[in-house]
Amino acid sequence: MVVYATILPNEEIEISDDIASLYQYYKFFGNEMEIIQFIRKYNLVNILLDVVREIKRVFKNNVSFLELKLQHDPEENFSGIFIIIHTNLSPKEAVDLLDKLDEEWWLFIDDEISNIVEIIVRGNGI
Repeated sequence: MVVYATILPNEEIEISDDIASLYQYYKFFGNEMEIIQFIRKYNLVNILLDVVREIKRVFKNNVSFLELKLQHDPEENFSGIFIIIHTNLSPKEAVDLLDKLDEEWWLFIDDEISNIVEIIVRGNGI
């Protein structure tokens, strides 16, 4: 199956099944085409799906939604994708759960991935 997403008026890109599966779990923030190209370039679909599973395990039902945002920093020669966990938890609770996610899983992810994928949390007051 092939899905087409409208990026700009009169502009569509073909989205393969693997990328389309991400739309079930993530909201794309910013230029979707750039985000998709980044995901394809670094073959990140599987890790992004694994992140969803682990976030659900740790945060339980306390996730409002997940967001993907591509960040470029030309001064640092850095491009990376941010997974933003939106939650209604207090800042302390949200950060504590993010720390738990790090300690139990994310810190064991290959450096090549963790250097270009960041997980952050946005809760009440964060």
